[in-house]
Amino acid sequence: MKRFPRRRVALVFFLIIIFLYLRSSSRSGTTSLSPSTSFRTSLRTPATPAAFSEPAQDYEATIESAISHYGFIRGISAFQPDGLSKHLVIPRTSSDDVSWTTLLPGWLNMTPKIYHIPSSHSAPVSPGVLTVPANKGNEAMTYLTYIISHYDMLPDIVIFTHSGIEQWHNNPLQLFSTPIILREFNYKRVSKRGFVNLRCQGDPGCPDWIKPAGVKRPDTRKMEEWFIARAWGELFPDKEVPEKLAAPCCAQFAVTREAVRRNSKEDYQRWQRWLLWTELDNKYSGRVWEYLWHYVFGRGEEDCVEEEVCYCDGFGVCFEGEGLKGHLQLGIQAVGKESTLRVMRKEGLKKGEDKEAREMVMEQLEKGLGELTRKLGEQIEGARKRGRDPEVRRREVPEGEFSG
Repeated sequence: MKRFPRRRVALVFFLIIIFLYLRSSSRSGTTSLSPSTSFRTSLRTPATPAAFSEPAQDYEATIESAISHYGFIRGISAFQPDGLSKHLVIPRTSSDDVSWTTLLPGWLNMTPKIYHIPSSHSAPVSPGVLTVPANKGNEAMTYLTYIISHYDMLPDIVIFTHSGIEQWHNNPLQLFSTPIILREFNYKRVSKRGFVNLRCQGDPGCPDWIKPAGVKRPDTRKMEEWFIARAWGELFPDKEVPEKLAAPCCAQFAVTREAVRRNSKEDYQRWQRWLLWTELDNKYSGRVWEYLWHYVFGRGEEDCVEEEVCYCDGFGVCFEGEGLKGHLQLGIQAVGKESTLRVMRKEGLKKGEDKEAREMVMEQLEKGLGELTRKLGEQIEGARKRGRDPEVRRREVPEGEFSG
C-alpha cells in the first residue's frame, strides 16, 4: 500500500539520527559494532539493498555460531533458536527488488514464498513461478492465494510482508528495515498469540480507527470504513457488523498454522472471489483487508498492544518504566537540531549575516546533536541488553502478553 503517515517526516529524521550515532560511534570506538565485515556494516547503517551485498557465511547457519562470530549486535535475535518452521510470503511486481530475501540467515529457518504480481506490461510468468489470479487488492490477493494453495501444508509460522527492504511503516527501533525486523522478531510470541502484527506503533489503526457498525456516511479520511460496512455481509455472512475494528496498519504480520486453519479453505476462496469481483479499486479493496486480518485470525475486534510491550516481548527491546517515551522525546529533540542544521547548510551565509556567529551557532547545534545521538544509542543498547533477560521481559510485560 502507498500511504504516507502523519509522522513520516519525524520518523525519517529519527532514522537519520540513529545512523549518525552509529556512524560516529564506529569512528570513536565507543560501541561494540565494528566495521570488520560487510554484514556488520549493514546492521549499523540504514538498511539498503547494497548493504546486504554478500551471502550469509557458515557462521550464519545457527544462532549460536552467529553470536559467537558477531557478538550480540543488531540483527542477532534474543529469541533464537526457536525450532519453528517458517514461510515468508511476499508480493512483488516486476520492478520490486526482493534480492534481500536470499540473504536471510539459516538460523531463521525461513523459506521465502515470493509471488509475482502481473501487470499489463509484464512478461508472461515462467512455469513454476508463484503468481496470483489477478492484480487486485494489493497484498491481500497474494496473502489469500498463498493460504489457499498451502492450506494443507503450512509451516509452524507464516510471515506476510511487503517487498521493500525499507518501509515507512516499519518500526523505527528496527531502523525501518524489514530484514532486521525478521531477524530480531520473537516468533514464540506468535505461537502464544496466534497472530502478531509486526508494527509496534498503533497509529494509524488503534485504538478505534474503524467503526463499521455506526458509520452513516463515507469519511474521506478513512473510506475503508464505509467499504467494510458495505461488504461485511458478503465477507462474514454469519457475523454481526462489529462496533469497531482496531489494529495497527499496514498488513505485515505473522500467524500460526492453527490460526490460519480457524477458517476453512472455502472461506479463503470466498474472500478471494470477493477481491476478484469487487468493483473497488486496489487502493480500497486492499485497505479493507488491512483492517480485517487480525479479526480473521482470531484476535477479535481489537488487537492493540502497548508499544512498550510490542518492543519488549516482540523484539527484545525493553525500556524501563517511561523509558521508551523519553527515548522518543530525545529523538524529537535530535530531529529539531538536525532539521535546523540541514536548513542552515542548504541556505548558506545570508547577506549581512555575521559569519563567525553563524558558525558558532552551527557548531553548538552539531555538538548538541552529537550528544543526543550518543544518548539515543546508549539507550537502545541498554534496552536490548535488558531484553535478552527473560526475567526482565516478564516484569515489563503483562502476563497475558509474555511469551517466555
